[in-house]
Amino acid sequence: MKRRRIKVRTLVAIVVMALAVAIPVIVVTWTIHAVTWRFELVMRPTPSPDGSRIAFVAVSIRGPGPLVQSALHALHVYPRTIDAQLWTLDRETGRLSTTTLEVDLDRSPMAWRPDSSELVFVSGSQDDLWSLHGFDPEAQVSWVLVDGGRHWSPSYSPDGAYLGYVRMHDWASWRAALVIEKVGSGPETVVDQHVNLSGWRWTRDGSRVIFVDGDMQRVFEYEIAGGSTRQLYSVAASHGDVLRSLVLSPDGKSIGFHESDDSRRGPFMRIDLESDSTMTLFCCDLPSHDFVWGEAGISYIDWDGEEPDSTRLVLHDPSTRASRILATGWLREPTWLSRTEIVVIRPPKELCVIDIETGTETRVFPLEGETP
Repeated sequence: MKRRRIKVRTLVAIVVMALAVAIPVIVVTWTIHAVTWRFELVMRPTPSPDGSRIAFVAVSIRGPGPLVQSALHALHVYPRTIDAQLWTLDRETGRLSTTTLEVDLDRSPMAWRPDSSELVFVSGSQDDLWSLHGFDPEAQVSWVLVDGGRHWSPSYSPDGAYLGYVRMHDWASWRAALVIEKVGSGPETVVDQHVNLSGWRWTRDGSRVIFVDGDMQRVFEYEIAGGSTRQLYSVAASHGDVLRSLVLSPDGKSIGFHESDDSRRGPFMRIDLESDSTMTLFCCDLPSHDFVWGEAGISYIDWDGEEPDSTRLVLHDPSTRASRILATGWLREPTWLSRTEIVVIRPPKELCVIDIETGTETRVFPLEGETP
């Protein structure tokens, strides 16, 4: 595993450079090569395990045009017209740290070390696209962890001893392998040659990984020490459903996933890893991967009406089988910040924290009067 240090330029430095070249009208967040960029979206909020920081991706779009629609369209159709950079927010001080590190926009492009000291992220830079980088938010220093190839969904084991990630090995057939390697020493272990790009998780003790196959039809468990694999679940061939959004319960005893049909509507299933028993917990109608399992239950985004921006944030308690609505409106990408707090995006630019006990919602980015 390589560690090639790269100095991180701050957003302030970029703005100063823009001023130095005397651009007549500055109406944007930053300027690169005399091309105008406008900050449009926040995406992929990733709280540190200790809850002290929230890392996220700040997306800007080049040139004029409608705001959110253009940016979302550009993510998939015109990748060179967008800029996605890693920013971090200090929860205690409210201080925003901006960088020019470019992040790829897959479903889970970054993850924290268990001790909250560093991040690993998938590079979105054209110079080393899809390589894995480390980032120290205190020192504002980045380095290369895994170079060469196309990588997705990095995640450290609970003890920080291993780094796992998905690596594309056959672009034509869209086949990707799940790879595990010991931090600092290697060598790597290929768990499976055909997995879903974002459908894998460590178990709580780090002794196993759970993953969805590349056809999104089956769930497997792989034991790190013994190297053995066993199947946990398979979609009935007659259903034609696929598996999405694999999550693990905080106690490590259960996994959950959304099994959906062509309309992407379907049940959220639970598998007890001790008994291998399967049960349906609830149904969800939204074509989404936004399911997160915390100590208080499973939080997810569902439809709240017919309009695309009419959604609701729901909390389901698996122990009581009861669900309740936490928030409504246009919501995306919920993730647990603490035992009682959920971070959620209110598009296009707001990061909010919802307290599930009091029902209060607090905007943490941008702050009042702050223009990012």
